[in-house]
Amino acid sequence: MTQVLIVEDGQEYSALFQRYLTEGFSFTRAGDGPEALLLLQTRAFAVIFLDMRFDRAEPSRLLGDLAATTARFTGDEAQARRHLEDHQGVYILAALREAGVSVPVVMSYDFDGEPRRFKHLESRYAPLSYLTDDAGPAEIRAALGRAGGGCSAGGESPLSPRRPHARRPEVSARRRGSEARPRPATRRALTRPPPRGPHEAASSALGAARRR
Repeated sequence: MTQVLIVEDGQEYSALFQRYLTEGFSFTRAGDGPEALLLLQTRAFAVIFLDMRFDRAEPSRLLGDLAATTARFTGDEAQARRHLEDHQGVYILAALREAGVSVPVVMSYDFDGEPRRFKHLESRYAPLSYLTDDAGPAEIRAALGRAGGGCSAGGESPLSPRRPHARRPEVSARRRGSEARPRPATRRALTRPPPRGPHEAASSALGAARRR
């Protein structure tokens, strides 16, 4: 049984994965970065499925330096907070590696349009992969299976000694000064024809979760 930790600020992925991907997987949810780090102190997981945007998390639970980010946005605290929400997945990823957690991470974000950014993140925080917004249950199952394939059935102990990463999260410089709020692919509306079979119904439901 592959133990998967889902880190998301809602319940959509957890509910849908437990419905469509139960065979061979066991899922546990963490609602934010601090909760994920706490779980990883005592639980072993083979893979972490990590959302990018956390706009429903409590502001006090967001990882990242709000004061420093506000200074980068010329004192605009609201924009700085939105930046931390929109890129929270990267901040969580960095915190996991800095804490010495080397469990493979699968991010829910469309890096197809940002290959250089993903390559940079991968070089810092590997093992790392991602799933785009049009991924169906079969692709998700395969990605989780590949990511967790190198671990034992129960998962890897997070307490084993390893060299932590000390670098700050990588955030695209183009977005730091942008007035427009980024819209990660996991929140993008998908237009699909009505589902015609079980597989298409599952794909449609997974797509709906990402529209939230």
